[in-house]
Amino acid sequence: MVEDQVDCLSYVNLNGLVTKQNQNKQKSSKTDSNSRFNESKRILNEIAQLVSGDSEDVFHDRMEQL
Repeated sequence: MVEDQVDCLSYVNLNGLVTKQNQNKQKSSKTDSNSRFNESKRILNEIAQLVSGDSEDVFHDRMEQL
């Protein structure tokens, strides 16, 4: 039961990270590349937090943002 809850929370967290929109999107291709890189880096950092055991804090932060 606990493992199923963790899997569900992880899916919700990862889905929220991947679908989060970039609010600072600009039109130039170089800026778009940098924005995509920075967004990818942010997602990877948040995934690392989830894997390291901070998933409960990240989950609650996400729920507060919604």
